[in-house]
Amino acid sequence: MLCPILCNRLGLPFLGANPILRGISDDKHSTKLEGVARGVKTCDWAVYRAGAPIDPDRCPKAERYVIKPNNSSASWGVGDATDWDGVKQAILGIHAEGYDALVEPFMIGSDVEVPVIEMRGELLVMPPMLFRQADPSHLRSHQEKRDLVDRSSKYELVPFEADDAWPQIRDMTLKLADVFRPFDYGRFEFRFNEDTGEVNLLEVNLQCNLWSEKVYGRSAQLLGWSQEQLIETIVAQSLARHGLMELD
Repeated sequence: MLCPILCNRLGLPFLGANPILRGISDDKHSTKLEGVARGVKTCDWAVYRAGAPIDPDRCPKAERYVIKPNNSSASWGVGDATDWDGVKQAILGIHAEGYDALVEPFMIGSDVEVPVIEMRGELLVMPPMLFRQADPSHLRSHQEKRDLVDRSSKYELVPFEADDAWPQIRDMTLKLADVFRPFDYGRFEFRFNEDTGEVNLLEVNLQCNLWSEKVYGRSAQLLGWSQEQLIETIVAQSLARHGLMELD
């Protein structure tokens, strides 16, 4: 967030959402509040701010919990627990690093990733992708998300083809996207249980990874775009939004 903050201070145009919107999206608790206010389904959760009391009564009820930094990226610092003692120790560990902690029930399933870009003032929902997990109960690690370990046998990135669930996910995506406009590009993430069809909001990642082998690059291929065309489209739309160029 430092780059947009400095650009905003100096009055310089920059790619992506403004610092306030970036802050809301980076704060998973705030993102969930925005979603719930618009009827977007998400699981129960509790945020434990560093330095504030750790009240067990605020913790949602579950058989298994996920505990992570409230502003974690690519699941750094993520852990799980099956009782309050484990949850509390994980919270204290995150607080010791200087971060707020988010606690929520573990949701069995795979992640649906929906890339969205703005084009001529309109939202373009690109083809959704699915990180299909061989074991839907597996907790993906930071190393796996960053491709720092071999995860080929654990999950694969494939086009999302659950037609029955897609209208609901697309509707929730558009409701959330409207909160953060203008943002140029962002990824909206949901947990999808392929057995039950249940969908829950996970988080929003504005100005996310554009690597050709990740969600945006693979989704762009489904549109028939090259990686160069994807980047050019995003940058050109942002330049036009700032009045720095005209689109044909």
